[in-house]
Amino acid sequence: MTHSTLIPLEGALNLRDIGGYAAEGGTIRRGIVFRSDNLNTLTDADLATIDELGIRSVFDFRGDREVELEPSRFWTSVSNPVRLPISGNTARDKTFVERVESREVTEVTDVEVGVSYVNMLERHGHRFARVLETITVTELCPILFHCSAGKDRTGLTAAIIHGVCGVSRDDIVHDFALSNTYRLPKRMAELRARFEPQGIDLDPLIPAISAPPQAMHVALDHLDSKYGSVEDYVTGVLGLDERIVETIRSVLIE
Repeated sequence: MTHSTLIPLEGALNLRDIGGYAAEGGTIRRGIVFRSDNLNTLTDADLATIDELGIRSVFDFRGDREVELEPSRFWTSVSNPVRLPISGNTARDKTFVERVESREVTEVTDVEVGVSYVNMLERHGHRFARVLETITVTELCPILFHCSAGKDRTGLTAAIIHGVCGVSRDDIVHDFALSNTYRLPKRMAELRARFEPQGIDLDPLIPAISAPPQAMHVALDHLDSKYGSVEDYVTGVLGLDERIVETIRSVLIE
């Protein structure tokens, strides 16, 4: 099993290359598709580091409220920044942290996280399709997609791309769970410091702030049982024809 490539940065914890995994007929190329958490605290040194990767397209899955609170910083090679919100549509929508602090959310299970992924697959397929289609456009690559933590909306997108390319389920779940290695410890410390003075117990919320492997299994089981496979979901629900799928594979598999 090959680990994703983490890009060490000062202002982001979870920016990685999704390449390096065994795929159908080869290995996922590095340097084409990247995934990340928030880009709002990137330092000038970080921007220079990412600029060297040549990333041209940036897809932001965050909702309006998230973007308003934490606007992204971009590097000079970005020519195609795209908003693809997978959440509410207004600046009034609360973030997860705000919902916890208002006591609207007090506990989350792994399965509930997985169900939220299923809802994303069913409601926001056109968002994922946009990212997949861009992989086939040479002048818009390399690409990066991200959300706030770089694990849920971002992790689901990476899983779809990997699935289309024939990456094994074990490797898909492994890539998803790497967020627990790279981001979770610091995020737990930040939230404990914020929540404990308010009398909020963080432990029942861990599934929501981590990347529970069971949640990804729930999402992949849904695609397999309802559509047959990730590829069938992509060609059916997302409406990408086999020609586009083959182009994606030719771009990403070496």
